[in-house]
Amino acid sequence: MNYPKGTNGPLPTIVWVHGGGWVAGSKAGIANYMKVLAGRGYTTVAVEYSHGFGSTYPGRSSR
Repeated sequence: MNYPKGTNGPLPTIVWVHGGGWVAGSKAGIANYMKVLAGRGYTTVAVEYSHGFGSTYPGRSSR
């Protein structure tokens, strides 16, 4: 397993799920904030999800 430079084990992790009640919102605007948190020693994960209206399961990734 690889760890960030200067560490030798797991780090605390912040998982960010944007608000919007499953009908609005996006993780698009928080990339810089995630980088700031990562620079302070956290592993960061920003979650994107399909909005409720018009979505089907399983959905397609927008990546």
